[in-house]
Amino acid sequence: MCDGQEGSPVPRHSLLDRCPLTAILKPEISHVLRGHPTSCCPHAGAARRTAPRTAAVDRHVDGAVTTHLDLGGGTGAAAWAALARWPGLGAVEIVERRAAAVGLGQQLAAGNRWRWTTADLRHWSPPGPVDLVTIGYVLSELTVEARAALIHTAVRCAQTVVVVEPGTPRGHHRILAVRELLIEHGFRIAAPCPHAGPCPVDWCHFATRLPRTELHRLLKDGTRNFEDEKFAYVVATSRPIRPPQARVIARPVRPKNRVVLDLCTSTGAAERVVVPKSNAGYRAARITTWGDTWP
Repeated sequence: MCDGQEGSPVPRHSLLDRCPLTAILKPEISHVLRGHPTSCCPHAGAARRTAPRTAAVDRHVDGAVTTHLDLGGGTGAAAWAALARWPGLGAVEIVERRAAAVGLGQQLAAGNRWRWTTADLRHWSPPGPVDLVTIGYVLSELTVEARAALIHTAVRCAQTVVVVEPGTPRGHHRILAVRELLIEHGFRIAAPCPHAGPCPVDWCHFATRLPRTELHRLLKDGTRNFEDEKFAYVVATSRPIRPPQARVIARPVRPKNRVVLDLCTSTGAAERVVVPKSNAGYRAARITTWGDTWP
């Protein structure tokens, strides 16, 4: 993903242009994407084989999700992820300004009764209330005023809002601004933060490792067979939440006989914890990854 200048278009992939958003909504979506040609998007094949463990909406928000609205939804990646997470999902609407993306998404989703709307989010109003609104990789395309208006629209119609941005310092700051807006509107922060206070770090982001196809390496002029997709996100809701005690905010370090975890805690502080092999939590720490809750 690329992080462009404020208010400028950001290059996005065609098929699965929100891999981190997919990871947040559903750990495994292989059965949904199976059969979709990776030639449409280098990330598509990677996402089929990637199983992040941060299903934040289902883990931290009480209540069922039966309706979903994806704003700036591209070809419908978030809708596929939501459907995989909640098979009983009913009404789904994807709003996207690019007609070509909508056309491709409709072809891929043939048979699904999804509503596709070609519209500019700056001049669009929601048709009614929904359980979940997702906004992925959209904010950098909007002015500060337009972002605030979009969040206002989202909280007026949704019980839960998920916003994802590139995991750059700018993306982090955009997420912080959105987080404040969501709190001002009375929403509770469900993830990733285990608290509603100021962020204790300068740059909070997460990453999921994605295998690269040969085509992906060619398009990106790369040699490695993987890449770390960095992203920042917030999940906020008007529903009851189940906040974690702490979240791992950096890749764990595993020197011999111990694990070092950098945490954001429910007290609002950043904390480094060393879990020695003699500790009862050592086995759990060994399999804990960046973005997981702790303990």
